[in-house]
Amino acid sequence: MKRITALLLAVLMLLTLLAGCGANEATTPDSGTGTGEETSTDDKKDENADANTDEEKGEGYLRISVGLNDTLSALKPINVAGYTFVSQLIFGNLMRYDMDAGEYIPALAEKLDISDDGLVYTVTLGDNYFHDGEPITADDVVFTYTNAITGAGGRCSKLSSIVGYQEAYNGETDTVEGIQKVDDKTVTFTLSQRNSLFVEALANGCFGIIPEHILGGMTRAEIDEYAEYWEAPIGSGAYYVSETNYPNYIVLTAFEDYYDPSGIKNVLCTYYADQEAIYTAAIAGELDYLPGEEEAAANNVTSQNSDLEMVVAESTYRRWFMVNCSDTAGDQATHPSLKNAKVRQALNMLLDKDAMCQLMGSLAVPLTSQINPNLEEYNTDLPTFERDVEGAKKILDEEGFDYDTPIRIFANYTDQQTVDFLELVVQNLADGGVTAEYTIDGNWQPYLSVQDYDFRLAGGMSNDVINFYADLCTYGLSDYTKGNFFYDDPDWIAYQTERYNDLVDAFKASLDPVEKKEIIDQLQFNEMEDMYYIPLYALNNINIYNTAHWSGIAVYPRDYEEIADFNFSNWTLLG
Repeated sequence: MKRITALLLAVLMLLTLLAGCGANEATTPDSGTGTGEETSTDDKKDENADANTDEEKGEGYLRISVGLNDTLSALKPINVAGYTFVSQLIFGNLMRYDMDAGEYIPALAEKLDISDDGLVYTVTLGDNYFHDGEPITADDVVFTYTNAITGAGGRCSKLSSIVGYQEAYNGETDTVEGIQKVDDKTVTFTLSQRNSLFVEALANGCFGIIPEHILGGMTRAEIDEYAEYWEAPIGSGAYYVSETNYPNYIVLTAFEDYYDPSGIKNVLCTYYADQEAIYTAAIAGELDYLPGEEEAAANNVTSQNSDLEMVVAESTYRRWFMVNCSDTAGDQATHPSLKNAKVRQALNMLLDKDAMCQLMGSLAVPLTSQINPNLEEYNTDLPTFERDVEGAKKILDEEGFDYDTPIRIFANYTDQQTVDFLELVVQNLADGGVTAEYTIDGNWQPYLSVQDYDFRLAGGMSNDVINFYADLCTYGLSDYTKGNFFYDDPDWIAYQTERYNDLVDAFKASLDPVEKKEIIDQLQFNEMEDMYYIPLYALNNINIYNTAHWSGIAVYPRDYEEIADFNFSNWTLLG
């Protein structure tokens, strides 16, 4: 699913970092003014641990901002922040995704074999090591994946097709039947049904391989709370933690025994007081990468430093209104007319999505379906969205719309841009005679737990768009979404099964790209007819990088940040 040009692939990799949020601006590694202790580890890691000398520090660093922990006292556990760039430097994965080739390739695995029936994935490990010199074995792989399931770790739903997943997830057993060690170098994953998406779980950063010889016998909760380990974790990735100085910075050093050793020896990961401090550092030439920036901020930063360049990358990130079609929500009944699909379609027709995108800047793209029209998965047979106030009013009148009951909109985004957006939506609906009111509250859990709204503003992305439609499957409903639907109605379940469940299952079972595209096309038609989710706009990314200081980094869209092959051996510092 190649989504970006060869030119972009030549110049940048999307490194996902959480914005710095520390209490103090960082000092340089040489200053020694941090409040934490400087730390290094032993054995295999020490063979490469000369990065802590002043001479090595003078050779330069790849410089990034990082804010992985609210207290800035330790790296977060892998299941919490496994998809962030720093964690993916420290922990390696069995597979990774090569955007150039458009396919998954072996990483810590030497090879991956899939049985003819598509149910058994056999992973053969290469000769790889943890940062303390211990070999990475099948025991570590079994431990990592089993622990992710039994501890309900981040992204563990990606493992739900493994035999025995549900029993382990429910805490009924501490092993997973479908994850088996064959020998020291071989592990099998047995699925209960074909799932062509399963290979993504072997590449996902949340399942970076962790050391059984250090963490074995501990529960996921115990591992998460093992602060001493997370201060400078022994990992399986391209870099090890060579120095810590919390809350100011950490230093990573290239691990020479990694299968793809990095061409950049040192990475300086700095905490900053706030976003403005990050911008100031970038303008001063002290940072090499800023991901996911807003358009105005990106223009401001790059205009003040000619070494900084920005790239716009297409994204699956989109925002939509989730429509509450159930009978009740909170203390008030939901709008009685929202059960009617034609009413939901008409309300969609009232929205001025072009005006919404003008509010959001040039990165926003109006949506007809849940899929960005610039992506190859988009169904080009769909009519382009056009606002039609008179057509919408006609439908609402014909369907006996209840104009007396206001539509209640909830959003948990608290910025001024969201306020302006919601004001626009209220006016759009008013143009059709529909009264609406909105609530903004960053404390979103109470609202979602009882579905106390008629429309909820939501956002999300996925490196596989089939996941957009899995949310509409009867088995995909979470506690926060199922209350929007008639999930206990047998007729509704039968309807959803035919319209979504069966198609999503067929997509996962298929290895034929033509068949998979036909399924995605049909799902988009079904989505537009049902309009459970009203698509609003897609939002592409701006990423800033310092071309005077680094090269050899390939570009990956933000959606691939969890699975991308980083091509470490191509990394080079300049200047």
